[in-house]
Amino acid sequence: MIPLYLKIANYLETKILKGEYLPGDKIPSENILSEQFNTTRTTVRKALAELEKKGIITRVFGLGTFVTEINIVSKKK
Repeated sequence: MIPLYLKIANYLETKILKGEYLPGDKIPSENILSEQFNTTRTTVRKALAELEKKGIITRVFGLGTFVTEINIVSKKK
């Protein structure tokens, strides 16, 4: 069974990769996400930490969480 924080992280990552959230866009707040997924802010923070670790988002204290530029590395043959 996949932990809820990973489900949230995967949900947000998918929306970002599909272009629903573009680089520079602000994603929903911890409060909104915790209500949406019926969970605690701690679980949402853990999900956001996963995305931040991957370099997909940046959290700015007092401003919110923003999508970063995603560099896609392609292998040349």
